[in-house]
Amino acid sequence: MQEQLPNNINGADPYPEKRTIEEALAYDYDFSIGDVIARAWEKVNGVKLPLFVALLIIMVINTIINVFLEIIPEQAAIVFNIALSIAACGLSTNFTIIALKHLRGEKLIDALKCFYSLSNIYITLVIATVVATILVVFGFLLFIIPGIYLSIGYCLMQWIIIDHPEVSPWQALEISRKIVTKHWFKFFGLYFILTIILIISVIPLGIGLIWTLPLTILAPGVVYQIIFEKSNALVI
Repeated sequence: MQEQLPNNINGADPYPEKRTIEEALAYDYDFSIGDVIARAWEKVNGVKLPLFVALLIIMVINTIINVFLEIIPEQAAIVFNIALSIAACGLSTNFTIIALKHLRGEKLIDALKCFYSLSNIYITLVIATVVATILVVFGFLLFIIPGIYLSIGYCLMQWIIIDHPEVSPWQALEISRKIVTKHWFKFFGLYFILTIILIISVIPLGIGLIWTLPLTILAPGVVYQIIFEKSNALVI
């Protein structure tokens, strides 16, 4: 049967009825790549500014850090740079926080406040990101296919930690992997198409990135909502 999105795809529900992790793991979800991209595209308006403000903040932080690294001794700079690279793992999660707030209908999103909201989950995010990176790299070094499998399998990790701060890093990784595995090829197809869209949008002087970057960030969030929010389930 044809899949249809619910009638309230443009609705605003900052406090949706959510599934527990156990319910999400047991939920027999499904989604259409085209419908997910279409819904994400409808949500691009209103989120571009906070996302690019967050990007600007990260760029300013990186610039300050690079200036600092230039004036300290080389050996200290190497150690400091490694530490900062690990610490920076969590900063990109700010985009995910903004996207989730926007998808749930929250208005006037403050990018700075989103950075502050990272404090409770920052360590979990950093550890999960480092562990995921190590496992994915190790998977690529072995037979390539395990690396590809894990890189897609862990794609919901940030969303899970943000929405369920009580989980441990390993639990977040395993929950994401188990859920994604049910429709791994659809997730792969979604990211493949989003990558193609990004590449094409770069061609005309990169202007298209103003719309495609938010689209790429929002699309996984749409799938996350389908899985974890009862009001956003696909009707099959």
